[in-house]
Amino acid sequence: MTLRAAILARRSTSHQETSIERQVADARAFADARGWSLADAHVYFVEEVSGSIAARPDLDAVLAAARSVPRPFDVLIIQNEDRLSRVMWRQLALLVDLHEAGLRVFRYCDGQEVMSDTSEQKLLMAIQAYLSEAERDKIVSRTREASHYRGRNGWVTGGKLFGYDNVRVGEGRGSHVERRINEAEAAVIRRIFRRQAEGAGIRTIAGELNRDNIPSPRAGKRGIGTWAGSAIRAMLLNEHYKGVLVFGKKRNSVRGGKKVVLSVPEAEWIRVDAPDLRLIDDETWESVQRRFKGRPSFGGTGGTPRGILIGNLVCGGCGGRVYALGGTGGMGEHRYACGRRHQGGAITCGNAHKTQVSSLDAETARAIFERLLSPEVVDAVVERAVLLHQERKGGRSSELAEVQARIDAARRKRDNFIAAIGSLADASSVGSITAALQKAEEELRFAEGRLSALANARPRDDGADRLRATYRQRLETMPALLTSDVVRGRAVLRDLLAEPLRANPVRDGGEVRWLIRGNLRPVGLFQNDGDPNGIRTRVAGMDTHGGSEGTCWPIMHSDSW
Repeated sequence: MTLRAAILARRSTSHQETSIERQVADARAFADARGWSLADAHVYFVEEVSGSIAARPDLDAVLAAARSVPRPFDVLIIQNEDRLSRVMWRQLALLVDLHEAGLRVFRYCDGQEVMSDTSEQKLLMAIQAYLSEAERDKIVSRTREASHYRGRNGWVTGGKLFGYDNVRVGEGRGSHVERRINEAEAAVIRRIFRRQAEGAGIRTIAGELNRDNIPSPRAGKRGIGTWAGSAIRAMLLNEHYKGVLVFGKKRNSVRGGKKVVLSVPEAEWIRVDAPDLRLIDDETWESVQRRFKGRPSFGGTGGTPRGILIGNLVCGGCGGRVYALGGTGGMGEHRYACGRRHQGGAITCGNAHKTQVSSLDAETARAIFERLLSPEVVDAVVERAVLLHQERKGGRSSELAEVQARIDAARRKRDNFIAAIGSLADASSVGSITAALQKAEEELRFAEGRLSALANARPRDDGADRLRATYRQRLETMPALLTSDVVRGRAVLRDLLAEPLRANPVRDGGEVRWLIRGNLRPVGLFQNDGDPNGIRTRVAGMDTHGGSEGTCWPIMHSDSW
């Protein structure tokens, strides 16, 4: 029997390796030499992804295909085991999963099969996994060492910095990138420092630059290309503009199979004097820094959110995030406002309306749950929950599935007997097979009759009325639970929304208010995450991703209601 093959290829971001095209071509040649068949649909690859990353669509697709019935291929061809992962324990786990699914795994680099039948083979697998991870550590170390070398020489280690141009010096392996002053951008930097030293605030400076149509660092790239206070503040604190280059403040790492950026202790930073790149004199620099001393950090992370709509509400005018701002001097009632308008001034967005956080949270929660408690939504959510509960408890739905499986088996048996009768050359055997065929058809008719009876019968209760009452009670108590804990409330609201709500400013007589619009996805009420907070019900198997047709309901709310 001809074996069916699949190919898995990967190219890392950490260093240059054999291209995807070369890996696939070599794997195809390996399969052709052995007479294996290979369908293009089963060539899996991913570009520019490190072997330390866990979430990979190519691996997910391979594992899903390997576990499917019938399985679409018998053999997986790889360059070597580090194409699966460069993390030791993850590589071993993937190989075990593939072997347990019935797949054979071959390396085309040396033509050997990766096997785990004996203790010696398992030891070899473990050694190879260790070598893969050790090689990854060496790559990371070499990359970091090269970056530090460039930094100590004052060369560019990252991207572009506003105020300078990146210029490549030299050719080939010995080339590097240096910064040169861009006089047009340098004039903007000097203006920013001068205005700050004169007493202007960062949002005032951003508004002036936007009003004068000065291109921002992101112009023509991301966002809407306007200045924001956060960008101004970062520039005012950047020592590069006073001629001191600082490298190594952050470090890339992997935690839990995901890339993360870690802060490096200041004692380990690399500082290099570069007087030829100085844009700001010492007096102006010190004047600006004195204004920042003693002030709270700007836009810090990890604090408690001020409202449940943070991250769940965007400006309908510009699409930017809605912030929760403090009162005068940071005191008083917090208010929701368009973040882009707040940071960049009127030119960035015309939505100048602000509204109290506490009142908008309460009113939005009320409007949402009034919609959730409408008869059509309650019935849809509760009936889905009851059905899933019955399936878990082996109720009517599981019996339907069992009968359907019996029907499928009887049909296959019948079709096999029919095919056998057509291929028989010996007439003496036809009678016995015909009798078996009649028996198979009787089994099929019986199963089909049972399926029809189950479909038309009234479902037995199995405590469904009690479940309905429980779920309705939980729904009715959710508004208070949602606003009583902002952190959990934000998460619950995020699960309930098909996408963030939008706040559109409208004028009602002489008053401006926000009209809040969005689509609810009530399926998000049901999580299979074991959450114990009492806000979400927990029903295993409920899909919580996406809002397919028939599961979303529109809501509309005004902050003046």
